[in-house]
Amino acid sequence: MKAMRLKSTKIPTQKLADLPHLFGEIRQPKGNYLIVPRVSSERRSFLPIGFLTADTISSDACVLLPNATLYHFGMLNSTMHNAWLRAVCGRLESRYRYANTIVYNNYPWPTPSPAHQAAIEAAAQSVLNARAQHPEKSLAWLYDPDNLRKNKSLQAAHDAVDEAVDQAYGYEESNDDTSRVAYLFKLNEKLALAPMLEPAEPADPAKKPRKTNRPKVAKKAKIHQTLENAVAPTIGFGSALVAVGQELGDNGLNFPRDKRPVEPGSFE
Repeated sequence: MKAMRLKSTKIPTQKLADLPHLFGEIRQPKGNYLIVPRVSSERRSFLPIGFLTADTISSDACVLLPNATLYHFGMLNSTMHNAWLRAVCGRLESRYRYANTIVYNNYPWPTPSPAHQAAIEAAAQSVLNARAQHPEKSLAWLYDPDNLRKNKSLQAAHDAVDEAVDQAYGYEESNDDTSRVAYLFKLNEKLALAPMLEPAEPADPAKKPRKTNRPKVAKKAKIHQTLENAVAPTIGFGSALVAVGQELGDNGLNFPRDKRPVEPGSFE
């Protein structure tokens, strides 16, 4: 490590050669965090997301969501989020490739009541309890489709999460991915267009108009049609998301942060 750092062209890295036993950068969360595998088998119904404490260090094969709570754990372990993942994520061969930009940042969260949030947290804890019954098994083993079908307690816990999350969304449609993702796209459209539909402040004649990159309301119809086409067999959900992102320009579909849930933190 010392020799490698001394060969670096970066001065800060060269200085770290004096401390070869220490990490050059500390990115470890100081509290609870979610650990999300960057790549996971397409055979799984649920991405095996972990809920860890600060004393467990992640490798670069995962992305981290710091300052997480049971609510965030429950939301990301729901069928609703996994349906969204399956529709918009990238792929490594046929495996799911989770990216914080396209999957997490664009995922439309609900606005739960305190009762709904408490229900999600309770169901999320039941998932952790069911996993704890098999301390010798890895998440990869637990979420292998063949093993999950036999694990009645873990499957029941995920069913409870799904029920709580669906209620928080007010979702009452079919359980298939197509219906779920169509619902999420409509919700995402509503959140993305909300800033453009807000009443404009009266113009000050003394000020010159300021240039802005914000998409005009006139684009709403075209964006809406692109989202509607997402349910047709001729266009995939991921393609529709990219197409809408192009229509919205640099703003993409990252809806305003004040419309998102209380954020646990940024992915690392």
